Amino acid sequence: MLSAVLLCAAVASAAQDSAHVVIVATTDVHGHATAWNYLTNRPHPGGLARAARAVDSLRRRYRDQVVLVDVGDMIQGDQFAEYFARVAPRDPNPIIDAMNLMAYDAATLGNHDFDFGLDVLGRAVEGAAFPYVSANVVFDPGPKLPPTAVVRRGGVRIGITGFTTPGVMVWNRRQVQGKVRITPILDAADDALAAARQDSDLSVVLVHSGMRGASAYDTLGVGAENVAARLASLPHKPDLVIDRKSTRLNSSHTDISRMPSSA
Repeated sequence: MLSAVLLCAAVASAAQDSAHVVIVATTDVHGHATAWNYLTNRPHPGGLARAARAVDSLRRRYRDQVVLVDVGDMIQGDQFAEYFARVAPRDPNPIIDAMNLMAYDAATLGNHDFDFGLDVLGRAVEGAAFPYVSANVVFDPGPKLPPTAVVRRGGVRIGITGFTTPGVMVWNRRQVQGKVRITPILDAADDALAAARQDSDLSVVLVHSGMRGASAYDTLGVGAENVAARLASLPHKPDLVIDRKSTRLNSSHTDISRMPSSA
């Protein structure tokens, strides 16, 4: 799944002080690094190999304006992913290697990224040439993920914050019990977004969660599964939320009038 959003970051004090930022996101790639279905032995109408062509095209059109991110569920899902996780592991993971070649700027974790266990996930995160960000996933022991990464495009500081559905604590209990703590998204979100706002002009959230709706598990002590829409009601609400249900290739313009004149 690939989506693109074109943001017009406009400074209110001076019309000439403006910049276009193109946010391109993948989500639920599920191991499809190549454009081939290894189960049917036929071409697959997707995968990072095909997404790379679209990303390259956008980068040619919007030079030095594209930010490429992923919203999770990347390293698990097809026979390609299974082979390099369980049969012939290598570093970096070939899926992460493909992401490195595509020059991703940031990613967050999905629940299925935990399916192969923490060793496989940890090596994948360590092999990434881009930051994995999460404000609600804590490994103990394991990699410490930054809550936010800041990238610059056209003088604009883009703060990218990540969140993962706490359903991992239910679905992946065997892999994470006693080793990973995933707090409810809304409990962690406002403080993380307030801190991100201090270092950025444009606040972007990658959230492996649905927009709204019932959870697929008992949320008592765990936290709700689908809360992306509720981020807009926080005191420090983000400018853009990219959730795991973002499936369409689209383009839109948003004016960010509160940005400082130094952007």
